[in-house]
Amino acid sequence: MRVFKNIFSIPLQEKDVGRYNKMDGLISLAFYVYYIVFLYLYGLLIFQTSIMKEMSKFFSNPYVFVFSVHLFVSIISVLPIFFVLHIRKQTLVSIGFRFKKVLFSICLGIIGAIILTWSEFLAYFTDFESYPLHGNDLVFRLFDTFICIALVEEIAFRGYIQTRILGLIRNKYVAIFVVGIMFSLMHIPFQMLQADMSLIDHIMVYYPNLIFHVIMHIVFVYLYTRNYELIAPTITHALRNLLLI
Repeated sequence: MRVFKNIFSIPLQEKDVGRYNKMDGLISLAFYVYYIVFLYLYGLLIFQTSIMKEMSKFFSNPYVFVFSVHLFVSIISVLPIFFVLHIRKQTLVSIGFRFKKVLFSICLGIIGAIILTWSEFLAYFTDFESYPLHGNDLVFRLFDTFICIALVEEIAFRGYIQTRILGLIRNKYVAIFVVGIMFSLMHIPFQMLQADMSLIDHIMVYYPNLIFHVIMHIVFVYLYTRNYELIAPTITHALRNLLLI
């Protein structure tokens, strides 16, 4: 509790948005290894054991159970970042927790999602009843997608890894491409287990998605760097996932 109190009491500094040293870069790579291994272990837990099924029996509402698990997993997945911020005496603004030009960022995020999924947006905008999620399903998916997927991945990859990797890779364009590949590869362990496929088979079948994730990272970085905050890329990321369900 003391660690979190210290982190959130640190004043946000404009100077924190900038370059980092080699140690920051190495720590970001160590975090990436932790993150990808954690997702793989989580995938094993879900798809190759009955633990989740047994735990769900203690919950009368399946949405509450699923969201509780996803939220817990999400917190654990990015928790090391906040400990590193405390140890390295870095602030929350350095990973994109800024609240300037909020309305601009929200609008930018919505526009980004519409541009990326314009055909799906038009289809559901003109015929909302055709959207596959309604009621509790929609509410649950909204919270789950925004908090447990989009926000977490934006903190990890755009807010933290992309900024700290500059301590190792000084050319920002090369750094963006490298982290884009990292972001793409991050999806493999969990999705491989979900599809019950070997690593090679998964790559052979889903390589277009892997390429697309690199492109998406570039888009999210562009949105992030408009104001060095998480709002715009998180909104675009979440709405895109929701519209392409």
